[in-house]
Amino acid sequence: MAMRVAVIGEGGQAEAHVAWYRQAGLEVLPVAPAASADLAEADLYHLCGDLGERAAVVGAVLRRRRVALLLSGAVVARAADAERLARAVVRRRGRAALVGGWRFVPAFARLRELVSGGILGAIRSVRLEVRVPVDELAATRPAALDLGWWLAGDGAAEAQSSGPANTCFQAGTAVVDVTVCTGAPGGTAQWSVALVAELGEAVGSASFVASWPGRPGGPQSLQVTLGGRTRPLAVPAADPCGGELGAVLAREAAGLPWLAVCGAERLARLAALGGAADVKVHGELSGPG
Repeated sequence: MAMRVAVIGEGGQAEAHVAWYRQAGLEVLPVAPAASADLAEADLYHLCGDLGERAAVVGAVLRRRRVALLLSGAVVARAADAERLARAVVRRRGRAALVGGWRFVPAFARLRELVSGGILGAIRSVRLEVRVPVDELAATRPAALDLGWWLAGDGAAEAQSSGPANTCFQAGTAVVDVTVCTGAPGGTAQWSVALVAELGEAVGSASFVASWPGRPGGPQSLQVTLGGRTRPLAVPAADPCGGELGAVLAREAAGLPWLAVCGAERLARLAALGGAADVKVHGELSGPG
């Protein structure tokens, strides 16, 4: 029997997810946010796009115990006290992840391999700059924080400073500096990373639209400097968001934990790093279920 996915949202992003899931052979239940109170049972719930008053939608999903929930950056940015959401998911023995494909951009995945494999030695600093259209600013910020922390390694993260466009924190041995601003050329987000490490440096860049499956990413580049020698590394083209969803579905079908995604507990920490106090809190997120 095919896995059933409820895609909750309206607009182009929700439509793209419905089309992608159907092409993957799943049973898809498109749900308008206004109809979420009568939400049918599904194996996986995906909240995406412009959901309006998102807190009620999230609350309706969380009332299903052991829920499997995927969230776009737009949902986290505008609906939510992310720390409260994370606690609610854990309390109900569910799973949740912030998704959008940034960890599945080949240039960034290769950077992560260099870090986790110790090729560069201890990471000293990670500088990440993302230029996006103005309407994508809020949704991109949690994704950018996750990517910066992920590329720094697995050390505990401690906030240093946070403002409207820039967030700085310590993650293990690295200082992570994340800037999200407007000015995307051609209207497509531009992501640029620079790593400075004990044994060398690495820089990578990519152009892609997070949280839109079925769209191949744009130009990428990756360059590494070791022992005073600089060389480019080849990276393949990919559909980052589609690749991420495919990985989640494969693990879900096998009854295994999701890998390479930003889980609920990490999302709570990202909210603290990014200054969650300025995000409106909705009590429905942790209401009785």
